[in-house]
Amino acid sequence: MPRFTLRRVATILAAIIGVVIVALFIASFFLDGIARSRLERAMNEKLKGYHTHVAQAHVQLVSGSLTLSDITIVQNAHPNPPIARIPSLKATIQWKELLSGHLVADFLLSRPQVYVNLIQLRQEKSEKVPTSKRGWQDALQNIYPFKINRLSVAHGDFTYIDTDPNRPLRLTQLEFTADNIRNIHSPEKSYPSPIHADTIVFGKGRLVLDGRANFLSTPFAGIYGHYRVSGIPLSQFEPAIKRANLNVQGGTLKSEGLFEYSPQIRRAEIYNAVIDGINLDYVHKASTATAESQRASEVKQTARKVNNKPGVVLKID
Repeated sequence: MPRFTLRRVATILAAIIGVVIVALFIASFFLDGIARSRLERAMNEKLKGYHTHVAQAHVQLVSGSLTLSDITIVQNAHPNPPIARIPSLKATIQWKELLSGHLVADFLLSRPQVYVNLIQLRQEKSEKVPTSKRGWQDALQNIYPFKINRLSVAHGDFTYIDTDPNRPLRLTQLEFTADNIRNIHSPEKSYPSPIHADTIVFGKGRLVLDGRANFLSTPFAGIYGHYRVSGIPLSQFEPAIKRANLNVQGGTLKSEGLFEYSPQIRRAEIYNAVIDGINLDYVHKASTATAESQRASEVKQTARKVNNKPGVVLKID
């Protein structure tokens, strides 16, 4: 075949490919409205006691990615405030795994904000529906056609409000990654998925977690990890501690250890724990004597159950 003919064929093929790419790119924008409504409906069909709203969705056919913007999740019984706001959730194909025949995805949650208060927590407990039955995993999986293999959280924020709104328990600047969730690599290992978390605790302290997990174990995922906390201000726990007739002022916590939580075993090893600069008072009143006695009885019963329960190990160095 003459050279000019080959060159012409190559030019035509390049033009066709270019037109297809441009067409897919343009078509992506026409699918956004359809994708948003269908994804929102599919997620809500799986959730129990909660519902979600997705403001925008963008499908990119060229790269095979999906981006959801301004996701809001609320508890039906107590919708205000929402329990979560996610400015951006992006799902993409893991191309390197596709080459090995695995159709899996990479999920990235950017700047998610989770807010839970005592009222919402009590509502969750009163309904007596296990978290595993709430449909969270199914709702997340309905977002994208491929199974999640890597989950990342960037600049996350978690807040819990007990009885005092001025003393929130808050984690900020949360960075989290979990890889090999589908156990593609080293499936024979007990915990084949590496995980890492790093966050600021109560504005002053820090928590670092490194470990491994098995997200496919049943009836719930198993996790094994090493933790390090430092500079944790204990005064933030005062609203919860007061219910035990304790007053706490000042003090910081520093600790290091490991934990394992799985269907087969629950254990923790605390290598060291240092509480520094704390002022702790126990307040006894005639009006709280009955509650104190009942609390002591409940602690004894719980201790017996934990000690006699197989698979629970606690070691403190």
